[in-house]
Amino acid sequence: MSLFAAPLGCFLCFRRLSFAGDALGHATLAGVSVAYLFFGASFVALSVGAVCAAFLATFFLYVCEKAFKLPSDIALTVSYSSMFAFGLFLLSQRRLHLDHFLVGDIWGASAEALWFMRIWGLIVLGLIAFCWRPLWLSVIDPKLARSLGHSRWIADSVLLVMVSISVVGMLQAVGMVLMASYLVFPAATSLPWARSLSQMMMGAIISALVSSLI
Repeated sequence: MSLFAAPLGCFLCFRRLSFAGDALGHATLAGVSVAYLFFGASFVALSVGAVCAAFLATFFLYVCEKAFKLPSDIALTVSYSSMFAFGLFLLSQRRLHLDHFLVGDIWGASAEALWFMRIWGLIVLGLIAFCWRPLWLSVIDPKLARSLGHSRWIADSVLLVMVSISVVGMLQAVGMVLMASYLVFPAATSLPWARSLSQMMMGAIISALVSSLI
C-alpha cells in the first residue's frame, strides 16, 4: 500500500485535494452495502460495489465543480456526504455488519485483496511513470499544461480513477477510518523538505515504508 498510496497522496496534496482519499473511502460505504445485500460477503462483489460507488462519487464531484461551479472542497463534501449517508441508511435498515470495512483488519485481509494490492501497486507506479509529464504539469502549472497541449481534465480523471481504485484496495486492510492516513501523512511528512514533486514522492514512499515496518 505504501508504494501506491504515498505517490498518489503527493498529487492530491498539490491539488489541495488531500481530503479526497478519505471522502472516497466514506463514499464507498454505499456501494459495499448494496453489494452485500445482493451478493453477500464476496470480496469480488464488495470490491465491484465499492469501485462503482467511488466512480459515482467522482462523477458527482465533477458535476458539482463544472456544472454548478462549486469550489473543489464544497463539491467534494457534497458528493461524499450524500453517498455516505445512503450507505448508513442501508446499514441501519438491514442491520448489516461491515465493521471490517469501517475500521479495517490487516491480518484478516483475504488472499484476493493482497494480490490485488500487489498488482495494483505496480500498475499505479507504471501509470505515474508513463503519464508523469501531464500529471506533473496539471498540478504545478495548469496554464502551461494547456499551452503544451495537455488536457487537465484527462489528467485529473486519470488521477481520480487511480485514487478511487486504490481506496477500494485499501478498504479491507485499513478501513475507511484510516484511509486518509495512508494517502496524506507520508506526503505531509515529505512536503516541508522536498524541493520538487519527484523528491516529495520519494520521501513519501520512504516515510510510508518506514512507518509500516515500525
